[in-house]
This record gives sequence, C-alpha cells and structure tokens, in this order.
Amino acid sequence: DSAKRYIGVAWVKSADAAPAATITFRFRTDKGFFTGKNATIIAGASPGAEWQPIFILANVPEGATAVAFMLGVRNGDAIFDDAALYEVPTE
Repeated sequence: DSAKRYIGVAWVKSADAAPAATITFRFRTDKGFFTGKNATIIAGASPGAEWQPIFILANVPEGATAVAFMLGVRNGDAIFDDAALYEVPTE
C-alpha cells in the first residue's frame, strides 16, 4: 500500500575500525523484488565500540506489496540489538 510509511531501527556496535553496519528496506511485489524508484533504502552507522542507533524511514513505493527489513555489515564484524520495524500512522 503506497500510503504506508515504515520506520526501522537497530542498535549497533563494532570492535573493528572498518565495518560499515547498515539497515536496509528492500521492497517486493507479488512477483519478486520491486525494481522501481526507491526499491532499496539503506542507512548506515559509523564504526564504533559504543552502542549507537541506526534509523531508516521510507514510504512504500507505488506497486510494492511487501518490505524486507535487513541488517548487514561490510568488511568486519558488528553486533546488532533491539532491531524493530514499525508502521508509522498516517494521521
């Protein structure tokens, strides 16, 4: 439903200096991954040994029917905690 909006949040920390921890929304249709505008939204955190939040906010693109909420890291290790996905009320 393109009128819907979602917010995702996760807490992350890393002992390594290099990893780029991310949270991602990847939208889908009933036939597979959505390929239109804003099909994938990514937010990231800087490396650090202290807990820090990552937030992501997106409107559902027209034509999308589902969303995947994914945690990821590149070039190292990171710890995620309290990941959550919420629908934002429209009113």
